[in-house]
Amino acid sequence: MNKKFIFKILKILIALGLLLFILTKINFEQLFQIFTTGNPYTTAAACIVFPAQYILFTLRWKLILQKFAGVRIPFFELLGIMYRGIFVGYFLPGGIGIDVYRLHALKKYNVTELQISLLFLEKILAIVVCFFLIGISMLFITVTDTSILLYFKHIILYSSISLGVGILILLVFRHNSIFQKILQNINDLLYTIINFFCSKFNIINNVNPNFLKQIFKFLINPKFILLIVLFSLINQLTNVVVSNIVFNGFSANLKLVENLFANPLLNIIFLLPISFGSIGVREGAYILVFGLFGIVSEMSLLVSFIYLTATFLNIILGGILYIIHKSKHTNG
Repeated sequence: MNKKFIFKILKILIALGLLLFILTKINFEQLFQIFTTGNPYTTAAACIVFPAQYILFTLRWKLILQKFAGVRIPFFELLGIMYRGIFVGYFLPGGIGIDVYRLHALKKYNVTELQISLLFLEKILAIVVCFFLIGISMLFITVTDTSILLYFKHIILYSSISLGVGILILLVFRHNSIFQKILQNINDLLYTIINFFCSKFNIINNVNPNFLKQIFKFLINPKFILLIVLFSLINQLTNVVVSNIVFNGFSANLKLVENLFANPLLNIIFLLPISFGSIGVREGAYILVFGLFGIVSEMSLLVSFIYLTATFLNIILGGILYIIHKSKHTNG
């Protein structure tokens, strides 16, 4: 039995264990009452989030490929790749399977360095945007446990200082000969490792020998960064608004600014590779985070299940598109 299989089994057991523990603490009669008295359009509103999110991701992807690589790919072709990637990689940590599939799908366009830069910055800047929104919202919210706000203030303060210092060092020393020498040595080492594995598995190495320098060029491009930040911000705000509609559809009386704190925080929590597809972690996080604003566990769990259902509907759509795509290529 290999380590990967053991790790997968462990994640499934953690997910089921967390979910079972949460369900034993829930009053299902109250949960059902909340569901039956809620606005019937609430569930439909939750289902809008994921297609809107994937459309925004795809539009950003298309604009970046067009603007920074001169590659024009039809929007719906990229959206198809996005959905197939969701099906292939949803249950891997941090959605990494989606990223790998996106890289693989566009290998014929020779945009690997740009895509690696995009995928890296997507993750980093999404977290930065989340921290920014959490920091702003903390100025206007009141919670049942004030100590948690102080805890987050410290995290955001230290993270912001570290990020600012890191960016400053990067910008000041990016043309320095010593820095360039270190970058080149790292590049050569990584390229040697890539060559080794390519020869080991009889794969042709199509990676640019100076790929790290190419990636770094994109990573410090202000226009590139601004475009990613802008779309990340729009995506987060869309999620916040829809979440507010969903909760208030069940008479939660949750303020928009409270969702502005809760949703980015949940997005950061869901990146943790603790369980299988964040199952168990998602439900527990919803109960704990929205519990800070006096939302009962049953309502938080219900909203979590609605979002989980909407997620699986999109995964199923991605699976259908994946089967159709694979069938076409097999027959072709």
